[in-house]
Amino acid sequence: MNEEHNARLSATVDKLLQESNERLQVHLKERMEALEEKNHLNLEVDRLKKQHEDLSMEKVAILLYALWVLLLIFFIGTAKRKNERGA
Repeated sequence: MNEEHNARLSATVDKLLQESNERLQVHLKERMEALEEKNHLNLEVDRLKKQHEDLSMEKVAILLYALWVLLLIFFIGTAKRKNERGA
């Protein structure tokens, strides 16, 4: 009787350990997937930040070029009017 009881207890403990291990494995898998997704999202954020920085620099360069063109037009117009008055 005592051996039978010990065998049932041992089987119950083994079953509970197996179920606990399965739950832990599922939880670990979920955590690993979440970590992988987080890493992927961090890489995507870094890529988008770099792209934003590049586009911002390109925008500044375009604005500076446009300002240069406007100044050039202004000075050409000023020089032309000056020449017309002097001529």
